[in-house]
Amino acid sequence: MASIISKSILLALFLSAANAFAFPVQDYEARLNKDKNSQETVEIYVLGLGTGYAWSNTVLENEGRPLLYCQPRTLSLTNENYIRILDAHIARIREYRSDVVQLPVAFVLLRGLVHTFPCRS
Repeated sequence: MASIISKSILLALFLSAANAFAFPVQDYEARLNKDKNSQETVEIYVLGLGTGYAWSNTVLENEGRPLLYCQPRTLSLTNENYIRILDAHIARIREYRSDVVQLPVAFVLLRGLVHTFPCRS
């Protein structure tokens, strides 16, 4: 019985993660402008992405590998920063790509961080 419950929980987590990865800009924008609960959920999701990218950069730096993006060491990014970067990059992409609403939020945020904090060689 415990094995079935464990497998069910793992399957639910896997499906949630798969759907979260594919969370498109269209859903982000709709939920951000919906009710307070939806807005907070989206903000937590974006913060989780940003935090994940920051930790990825930490691992890359410790391994002596190139960073994903190069934010100033004196700047600690907040959720508001991540949202602003994401929204600005959505607007930037929208200028030349009509299908921006189909792009995953995770991809757009990462590209926004790269654009905002480019690494100088």
